[in-house]
Amino acid sequence: MEMGNKSELFPQGNGKYFHSQPVIYHTRNSKYYQDGRKLEEIWTIIRRRFLAAAGVAITITASIFVWTSNQKPLYEGKFRLRLEPLTAQDDENQSTPGFESLAYQTQMLVLRSHKLITPVIEEINKRYGKTSYKSLVKNNHLRIKHIEGTSVLEVRYRDSDPQKVHFVLNQLADNYIKYSRQQEASYHHKDLELANRELPQVRQEVDRLQEELLKLELGYKLIDYDNQKQQLSTQISQIKQQQLDTHIQLKEAQSFYQIISQKLGLSSNQVKDSRASELALAQVTLAENPYYQKMLNHLEEVEAEIAIESSRYTPDSPTIKTLKQQQYNFLSLVRSEAEQVLGIKLTDTDVPKISPNSIHQQLTQQLVDQSIQISVLQARQQALAEEEESLEQDMKQMLVIDPKYTSLQHKLREKTQRLDTLLELKESFQPYSWELILKPKQPQYPIPQHQELQIILGAIAGILLGAGTGWLMERLDHVFHSPDELKHRTQLPLLGVIPYHPALKPTKSSTSRKGIPFVPNFPKNQKNNSTPKLQQASPFLEAFRFLHRNIGLLGWDQPIQSIVISSARPADGKSTVAVHLAIVAAAMGRRVLLVDTDLRRPRVHKIFGLNNQLGLSDVLSKGIKANRAIQQVPMWDHLHVLTAGSPAHDPIRLLSAPKMGTLMEHFNAVFDLVIYDTPPVIGLADSRLLAANTDGMVFVGRLNKTDRSVLMQALDELKTSRTNLLGIVANDVENYATSSYYHHQDYYTTDSATMKVKKLLDQNMR
Repeated sequence: MEMGNKSELFPQGNGKYFHSQPVIYHTRNSKYYQDGRKLEEIWTIIRRRFLAAAGVAITITASIFVWTSNQKPLYEGKFRLRLEPLTAQDDENQSTPGFESLAYQTQMLVLRSHKLITPVIEEINKRYGKTSYKSLVKNNHLRIKHIEGTSVLEVRYRDSDPQKVHFVLNQLADNYIKYSRQQEASYHHKDLELANRELPQVRQEVDRLQEELLKLELGYKLIDYDNQKQQLSTQISQIKQQQLDTHIQLKEAQSFYQIISQKLGLSSNQVKDSRASELALAQVTLAENPYYQKMLNHLEEVEAEIAIESSRYTPDSPTIKTLKQQQYNFLSLVRSEAEQVLGIKLTDTDVPKISPNSIHQQLTQQLVDQSIQISVLQARQQALAEEEESLEQDMKQMLVIDPKYTSLQHKLREKTQRLDTLLELKESFQPYSWELILKPKQPQYPIPQHQELQIILGAIAGILLGAGTGWLMERLDHVFHSPDELKHRTQLPLLGVIPYHPALKPTKSSTSRKGIPFVPNFPKNQKNNSTPKLQQASPFLEAFRFLHRNIGLLGWDQPIQSIVISSARPADGKSTVAVHLAIVAAAMGRRVLLVDTDLRRPRVHKIFGLNNQLGLSDVLSKGIKANRAIQQVPMWDHLHVLTAGSPAHDPIRLLSAPKMGTLMEHFNAVFDLVIYDTPPVIGLADSRLLAANTDGMVFVGRLNKTDRSVLMQALDELKTSRTNLLGIVANDVENYATSSYYHHQDYYTTDSATMKVKKLLDQNMR
């Protein structure tokens, strides 16, 4: 463990300061250290679960070893049958793909059938006792297989009695040959003769129909008739939908084209003309022609002057006639220029009088775009019409060949079914004869059992199951097993490790009430100045000395004056730790006050055998002075106890009252160390209320007892309330001894008050 850095103090919300932990706090966060911790945890789990895992592994391995050793030796015999076709037609059937394999499978089923096995079982029962079809066939004692590449079937039988093996194989061989001869005699059955006579004709008809169907498919390029027909129908529907969409888009484009043409001032004849967009472009060209615009301006000036002079002169006056002549001349020039650009004959009323205009140009561009879109849509409409016509022709062709194709398929299906029926009929009449080519012999040697391999596999299975059992036990185990595990999971400084002591077990003689930790009743007539006999220190007392020392080292800047002792749940040993810590501190010469703040289930007065008529609840609720309620424990001049007192109906109200805070400040001023034994954290707020006015809380966890999830939940609640956690104490640790007990036993050779306390505690706890 490394010394913690003396970092800057951080105040709590209550004005107290967090104390650094110079002795115990770990600062090793390197990857090397973390990996070492993981390996150490794994090794700890292996050691903890080794006995259970080894027990399972040994049990399974031993069971498999015993089972393997007690297996009886098995003997196996065999004989072989050769299958021969009865007719040449059967030999022709064998050339059909898949027929040979099907035939051998069928023959093996026949050999295993009840009809052939039952007579053999009857003979076996007469000689060897009760035997069933299941024990003979389904338990893998009788095995029949086909030897690949031959027409031979091999029959094997195994049993622990070699004579029985020979007997069963002889019975099977005789029964098979007998059955084969019976089948040969009945082979020419009338139904079979009919099948043999009809089979060639049906096969020839099937071949003819298949050939016609193939020609039809090749002639009309039919790869998948039904699928092609469905695709063709779908394509026609899609073409019709596309034609409808194109027609709608064309109508919309034409309507827009007419609207733009009207805005450009084109006449209805020009709009109907397919060159309307070209005329619009020509008008734009005229609007940008300087000569045309000059003539057009002169024409407009003359027309304006005619309008002015018409109010002064009559139409027959020379002035008006001269102006009319000028108007005609300019109009002729404008018309001639426009006809030359537009390429069409114009009247005087049709002469475009267009000036340069951006809006006119935009409308002209839109007209050209619409003209192009109309042309595209018309071309698409034409292409869709041609595609539809082609698909309709294909559909008509499909409809023409559909009756013939369907008829061929139906006939082929019927003939194929008839062919299958005839083949099954022939197969049912056993088209094979069985010939015994290898006779059964009595086996002389047992078959290899591979006992060594079975034992090895059993050992591997035992190890795996043992490891799985250990892992499952670890997953189902929710308690802490070692101080290191407690420290690692809580990430808190480990202040002390309290070893297991058998005298702390609740017994009828040690406590007046179940669950109260044992502390001996010390003799009241013994004085502090008496000289006890020399006694060695014990690990239990040394653990509390280390705990007291570590708590004292936490306050490197200022001494620890008040602490709260609490735990996650009852029976974790918080009262035991509080009592013995107070005793050790008093033995060191410090003025110690132990306050029992568990107003619901007080225990301190029962541990010391003190009167509980006046206590903390009476001081807080009845106004009794603390000096009257505080009692001095016999045997220790420096140890004082404030019991819980009378039962309180609302402990939270009393502990959270301002008077409690004032009282705690008074205790800090009078005593060197004040220890508060509080209720558990889970479900109660007492310990958190009191810890806010102390130097911090010491948390107690009991190994092999405290639930991990409950303890972590309690720590989370304390962190949420910003409680200053000084560290954690591992209680009830088995097989633990402090180093000073083993290496410094000779140090305690003087008669001191500390030695006296340890001796008396050790004497009374034995």
